[in-house]
Amino acid sequence: MKKVIFAISLLCFGLVAAAQSPFTCTTQGAKLRYMNTDAQGKEVTTSEIEVTAVEVSGESYSVTQVTTIYLNGKRFMKPVETKVTVRDGDVMLTMDGSTNVSADANAFALPKRLAVGLELPVGEAEISLNGLQVKQTTTFHKVVAREEITVPAGTFDCYVVERQYTAETMGISTKSTIKTWYARGIGTVKSETYDEENKLRSGMILIEYLAR
Repeated sequence: MKKVIFAISLLCFGLVAAAQSPFTCTTQGAKLRYMNTDAQGKEVTTSEIEVTAVEVSGESYSVTQVTTIYLNGKRFMKPVETKVTVRDGDVMLTMDGSTNVSADANAFALPKRLAVGLELPVGEAEISLNGLQVKQTTTFHKVVAREEITVPAGTFDCYVVERQYTAETMGISTKSTIKTWYARGIGTVKSETYDEENKLRSGMILIEYLAR
């Protein structure tokens, strides 16, 4: 159960190099590979996001991504297709294909200009994945820092966004905080999830970026 909920979290907040580039990858054929870790930094799963299609209309983009999660080197679940819409540099996440979603897209939005102290939109999302229903309510969403970080995939200039949310599933409610490092032209470079006692619960880092 925890692995499935963790997978949903990856799909939602895996959002998504010039100054005008959005905070997501818009390069068709690109692949972003991540290692997902537990509280001790031990590998739990790996995931790959492939940009399978990019449609351009003026200053707007519609980016189709396919996320595949692997457990012990084997595919853990059916790949899930997501669509990232970039309008005038602002990034918004929707979902399609095998995932049924009714969501306030603002809860997953990243504006084209970030600055430390900027408060971002909050909202709710109802997600159904492989029969599991999850409701996420975001109560805090803010840019808290700007940092240059080095991960296996390279060194990136990132904005750190903190989001506090409550997840409800099967009558169980949990509060979490997720910190995400976003880089222009890439999207998520690193993330850390903390429990309601502010103890590290899981992490994710970009281990490889491949662009054709």
